[in-house]
Amino acid sequence: VQLWPDGNGEQADISCGDPWYEKPDGINPGFSLVVARTAEGKKIIEGAMAAGYLTLTPAENWKLARSQSGLLAKKGSIRGRRMAMKLRGLPVTELVGLDLGHSWDLLAWKAKAQAFFGTLRRISSRKLNRPLQLDAQGAVPVGAPWTEPAETTTSVPG
Repeated sequence: VQLWPDGNGEQADISCGDPWYEKPDGINPGFSLVVARTAEGKKIIEGAMAAGYLTLTPAENWKLARSQSGLLAKKGSIRGRRMAMKLRGLPVTELVGLDLGHSWDLLAWKAKAQAFFGTLRRISSRKLNRPLQLDAQGAVPVGAPWTEPAETTTSVPG
């Protein structure tokens, strides 16, 4: 079940993506939308532009909304998925700062029903509400985390 509602990068300082408001025509080399979502993000972008790393031109606000309309619908459907999971006693993560209610309200009733009942169906068909049985015999050991190599010295005969 896909449950991450921040496909637009709302919680990031900077988000970038391909704008899909117009179809590729084979002539246009393409471009990306860059959005500064915080004062820190704006400072970073302006610094990169001043240093010559980025060349940006302002874009109209409608381009962002039109480019990512599917992500707004997905964000709304996540509220229905979470409601279904709670109903079946499954844990859900706490999502701070993401207004799922507004996106849910924008969804058509059919999309709301698909999100809620589709999740209930997947929980049952995939048996997701049963405790996970782990098999220690088939487990793959995980190595220790990577660390910086110790400084080494070599001696030269002489």
